[in-house]
Amino acid sequence: MSRRWLLLLCLIPAALGTASPSRAASAAAERSGWTLGFHVGPGKLYMDGDSLQRETGVMTDLRFDYFVTPAVAMGFGARSFSAADSGLTRSVKMVTVNGTWYPTSLGFNVRGGFGVATLTEEFLARNPFTGAGNRVALEDNGFATVVGFGYDHSLTGAFGLGLEVEYAHAGLSDGGMANLLSATASLNWNR
Repeated sequence: MSRRWLLLLCLIPAALGTASPSRAASAAAERSGWTLGFHVGPGKLYMDGDSLQRETGVMTDLRFDYFVTPAVAMGFGARSFSAADSGLTRSVKMVTVNGTWYPTSLGFNVRGGFGVATLTEEFLARNPFTGAGNRVALEDNGFATVVGFGYDHSLTGAFGLGLEVEYAHAGLSDGGMANLLSATASLNWNR
């Protein structure tokens, strides 16, 4: 991800956060019940001991949270990352339990969670004698941890937009590790 994208993702929440205090207070009062969020954006995957270095791909995230208080939400998230390059396709899927804290009424938040992860690698393996290729898929499972921060901007009482930067780590059963950094934009529905 280029530095321009990271700068843009940091400046937009700051610009949205300059809303009037009365609007911010009403947004905090609206944080109750449950929320469903869909996130999409670029991501970078780094595999421990991998000579391919970082791979850029697409990150999607579907979240269901329930506001325990106007400042704290608990819920579940399902993340999916996919990158393809030179015949190699890598995907990471994570299902996590999340906690989100809104330290102010302006919509800024900090999120953390843990759960399970699956890494899948697919590639074409050529037979050196016949030249024919077979599609090979390898899969590994492990434990996932997620941390992130973001900003949620309420458009109406029911809909909002958000931006988030997230780091996810997966410790895989074969001893390997996968690290995933993503920056996503979201559409949230609150009920």
